[in-house]
Amino acid sequence: MPDKRLPKLAKVAAGTAMVTTLIVAPLGPANAISTTPGTSVPEFLTTAQSVQPTNSVAVPTRKIDRTASSLTVFVNKQYPLSPKRYVPKTTRVSGTNISLRPEAATAYKKMVSAAAKSGVKIRLVSGYRSYNRQAELFNYYTRIYGQKYAERISARPGTSEHQTGLAIDVGNHNGACGLQSCFENTPVGRWVAKNAHKYGFILRYGKGQEKVTGYAYEPWHFRYVGTSMAKSYKASGAKSLESYYGVGSGNSNSPSIPKGSAITTANLNLRKGIGASHGVILTIPKGSTVKVLGARKSGWYPVEYKNRSGWVSGSYLKLGTSKAKQYRYAQYTAAVYDRASTSGDKRVGTIRKYTKVEYRKWNGKYRRDEVKLNGKWVWTSATNRNKPKTEYRYAQRTAPIFDRADKSSAKRIGTLRVGNKVTYATWDAKNRRDEIWYQGRWVWSGDTNRKKPKTQYRYAQKTGATFDRASTSGDKRVGTIKCGEHVVYSRWDAKNRRDEIWHDGRWVWTDVTNRMKPDC
Repeated sequence: MPDKRLPKLAKVAAGTAMVTTLIVAPLGPANAISTTPGTSVPEFLTTAQSVQPTNSVAVPTRKIDRTASSLTVFVNKQYPLSPKRYVPKTTRVSGTNISLRPEAATAYKKMVSAAAKSGVKIRLVSGYRSYNRQAELFNYYTRIYGQKYAERISARPGTSEHQTGLAIDVGNHNGACGLQSCFENTPVGRWVAKNAHKYGFILRYGKGQEKVTGYAYEPWHFRYVGTSMAKSYKASGAKSLESYYGVGSGNSNSPSIPKGSAITTANLNLRKGIGASHGVILTIPKGSTVKVLGARKSGWYPVEYKNRSGWVSGSYLKLGTSKAKQYRYAQYTAAVYDRASTSGDKRVGTIRKYTKVEYRKWNGKYRRDEVKLNGKWVWTSATNRNKPKTEYRYAQRTAPIFDRADKSSAKRIGTLRVGNKVTYATWDAKNRRDEIWYQGRWVWSGDTNRKKPKTQYRYAQKTGATFDRASTSGDKRVGTIKCGEHVVYSRWDAKNRRDEIWHDGRWVWTDVTNRMKPDC
């Protein structure tokens, strides 16, 4: 009987330097797994998972390509580039100031051309980034948001796919929902999600995959792996490259140790070590309860059954036998208390609208639920079984955002740009500010509303420079805008007489734009 079900045979794309190898194991006795003597594995490949022969099928082993120059090189937090300061050969993508590996650039042009035939205009926002540039970005995000959040949205230098020259960030031509999760519902977002694999690109950081990839959802970030591997990846149903290769989480945290029992969902061999090459101690029948002794390693769990301990494949283990947890959703932002009674209770925190919390019991007298929030059991009247409908607000103008509603002590922590669509939680009537979800945290703004503002545009009156800030003191030139270019407008800085505009995938400042269309 097999220890686990094995993936279907899939041909993986070749890189520029070498081909990702598929090793087909020979047929043999059930569960009698061994490595062919004398077989050598190239040093540039790392085994993603142990794939064993069965007496019914021959199956491949997916290997992780670790060669930096290969089109299929695998890069994440646990698999940095080697060398870390690797510099690829790149070419400038026509019509942009962005560079990519030539293979990725060619594929991108084909994808853009195909999208244009469907009336969809793709804009390249970002491509190759050097080790030093990635270090600058990561350090910047760390200063602004703190290291924990920075690591969710930015890669440390040497671990970024952008350094390979094979990763792209894409956007809409008008800048709508640029580098935001709402991008998925825009014309470009929908088109690339459906068609990018046809041109060799895969969505790298999918929704709901943060625990696997180590990064927040990025519907704009695509990785070029070649059409063969992209189609294989799509057909596999994997939602991340980590899952495709069978490697662990992109997070640096160790896997949690499951406590208690587990039930086998198939006849399962208890083995002397990790992997099917180890001897069988006994066979555990389907439906049996086993004691889990520790953490999963390479897909296998240490368990005890009938006073015998060993290792079993986790593919057919159902962990935990306790009663299923119940959950509630906060219907609105409200206070939480230390007890059910409204007499003598003490406010101990705030639960925000949409928050999903574990539920323990209901107090009918005081009409409060006991829920688990931030690791503590508290009481609130704001929760319900039904998930509330998400409400949104739009920034009516480019304006500051704050860490709290109270104007007397609020600290400015960023800028919300006109047209940004954000999730709304609550309204503070006293300070006339909305609480909104922006850039991975709850913040306050007095410039949001239900109504979507009309996008404003400007024209370059002549060819001129773009800068990284409004101030003419200490500013850095970051590009060139050509006469006649039509760009999205954010705001006007009267002191420095510059407009903030969306150009080449970023917000920049210039003094050459105006409402009037020039005769260039």
